[in-house]
Amino acid sequence: MTNPTQTIQEQLGSHISVTLDHPIKNGMGETVSVIKMRRARVGDMRAVGSLKNEVEQELGLFARLTGLVPEDLDLLDWQDYQKLQRSFRQLSEQKDQDGE
Repeated sequence: MTNPTQTIQEQLGSHISVTLDHPIKNGMGETVSVIKMRRARVGDMRAVGSLKNEVEQELGLFARLTGLVPEDLDLLDWQDYQKLQRSFRQLSEQKDQDGE
């Protein structure tokens, strides 16, 4: 269930919710069935730029954008991970409200 703030953020395009077809249990033992991803910032890109390869960079970036840890992302079904990748592209390509 999303709260009003999350709904507004999604409408503004600053966040997106990804519903998992195959929920996971995170490191805290909680079931994760929906992952909320926010738009990336320059600081996020800088933070992962020094990681050793593109796969690690993407996992690090997605961890920052979702609040999960890379070990949680490792548990995702491949199709769910691909949904996360598509959502990231969607957020990245989205224009601001004023069209810029």
